[in-house]
Amino acid sequence: MKGKVLVRLGIVASLLASCGVGSEAVETTIPVLVLEKPYPSDYPSGRPMDNTVIAKLEAGKVVDMVGIGYGKDYKYYKVRLASGETGFVIYDGVEPFAAVSTSLKDSEGN
Repeated sequence: MKGKVLVRLGIVASLLASCGVGSEAVETTIPVLVLEKPYPSDYPSGRPMDNTVIAKLEAGKVVDMVGIGYGKDYKYYKVRLASGETGFVIYDGVEPFAAVSTSLKDSEGN
């Protein structure tokens, strides 16, 4: 019973995170584009929809990850910038984020 409860709590935590409830400070591991909408800027390839780049972040920048989602054939991260604006980073084969150490969080004011 205890194992089932822990699994259910893990599922609830994952669902809350994907819905934008709560956040986790993460650091960019590579330069990334933060987009206005949760799909790649060239998606779909036949008739791409408009999508605006709202920020370009160099590696080492700290943002709050507020969710993870999936499109038809891609994964995206919803992030909150230091300005408070939210946007989306598309996963393109290289993990764009790493957890932030406690000492870095404290020095960044997060």
